[in-house]
Amino acid sequence: MRHREQILTTAQQVFGNPERAQAWLIKQAIGLSQRLQFMLLNTDQGYMEVADFLVRLDYGVN
Repeated sequence: MRHREQILTTAQQVFGNPERAQAWLIKQAIGLSQRLQFMLLNTDQGYMEVADFLVRLDYGVN
């Protein structure tokens, strides 16, 4: 749960509101090999991948 809360907080900053952050969390991401973000949060490695992806999105890096 800790990872999910941390990612949601960061996603809210990136996307501007909680609704967009929540919607993003349950969609497949091309930058994450079409994997679902919320499924990746079950491991530390997956959390790091999602966190890195959010930083790249925030800075406009693909």
